Amino acid sequence: MIRPIGDRAILKLIEHASTTKSGIVISTVERKELNLGEIQSIGTGKEIKKLAIKIGDIVAFNRYKTEDSLNGIDGQEHVKIVDHDNILAVLT
Repeated sequence: MIRPIGDRAILKLIEHASTTKSGIVISTVERKELNLGEIQSIGTGKEIKKLAIKIGDIVAFNRYKTEDSLNGIDGQEHVKIVDHDNILAVLT
């Protein structure tokens, strides 16, 4: 298991469908703009605790300010380290 330090969280990126439910094809460019991830692990910093997120939550994040991906480490794929400042919203 990967455990983030401080005010960071580990996110598993959510793959987006290439078509909508009604059959409209979404271009690759548009799909890259959707920045959603599932919280896998949360650091112990004070600031991230204020966000009131929990493991399993789906969040929107700023993809341009994420840390390196952790692909291949500990059997993980499509995983990013995200600072608390870059978690923008929790989807409910």
